[in-house]
Amino acid sequence: MLDPHLVAASHGHVHQTDVLTDLLHGNYESVTTVGAVFPGTDLGLGVADRLDGEIVSVAGETWRIPADGIPVVAHSDLGMPFALSAQGGEPITMHIDRGTTIEGLSELVSNFMASTSDAVHPIAAVRIDGTFVDVLLRSEHKQDPPYPHLDQVLRHEVQFPFDAWEGTLVGFSFPSMQDDGTTIPGLHLHAISADRASGGHLHRATVIHAQMSLWCDDSEITIPRSRVQHAVDLLTQVIDKGAPQQSSQAAILLNHLTSAQATAADFAHAIALHDAYLHDPYLEKS
Repeated sequence: MLDPHLVAASHGHVHQTDVLTDLLHGNYESVTTVGAVFPGTDLGLGVADRLDGEIVSVAGETWRIPADGIPVVAHSDLGMPFALSAQGGEPITMHIDRGTTIEGLSELVSNFMASTSDAVHPIAAVRIDGTFVDVLLRSEHKQDPPYPHLDQVLRHEVQFPFDAWEGTLVGFSFPSMQDDGTTIPGLHLHAISADRASGGHLHRATVIHAQMSLWCDDSEITIPRSRVQHAVDLLTQVIDKGAPQQSSQAAILLNHLTSAQATAADFAHAIALHDAYLHDPYLEKS
């Protein structure tokens, strides 16, 4: 377990499995399950094994939204390569003005957190219930190895537009300056409709009538030992075959990653460094 923080009883707690960089660079194989992440939580999100749909969880009920856009119940044994969940704490509830866009919601959450949270609890878990117009949701197709980068996958994402839509948005807002590859900076929301007939990652929406609940949370990132060992193997490869500067960076990072002071940021950096090595046009790869 990496980067743990102690949590005050009056605050909630966000738990994240794996880091964003690992997902961005094509790790789509499961490292956890729905049954391990979401029971007893207030809300959560993630992606299914091999990117076979977006995951959204509300009050312990969890759905997968595959490429056809129709939610299906996500059973406890469904695997996930990346997931976030929130539990505990007392929410602060507020009305959202008509006409507020996603950009407006993001600004509202950021301003609220800046004015009310402390250094130990800078994360917001967010739930928004209401009616919306000009809604755009998305999912993606299941991937097969060798896995492409996530940005390549999302060039072929499947989008679902709605003139009018009613349902629940859930997600998290991490500080935008926290861009070390571990978390998703800014506000990130997944959606499930009131009739459970549509959902997915939220690209766009405008509020007609909505209520938002915010939890001020701390966060903890868990990286499975198998993924840490994977990162160690990747760094060893860069040390042996990388350019001199890459090899030097990898050696320093390997010492960090295998020490008691290892952080989630070290793990994210290891994945990114290996990716840079793979895409260095001047090196022979074997």
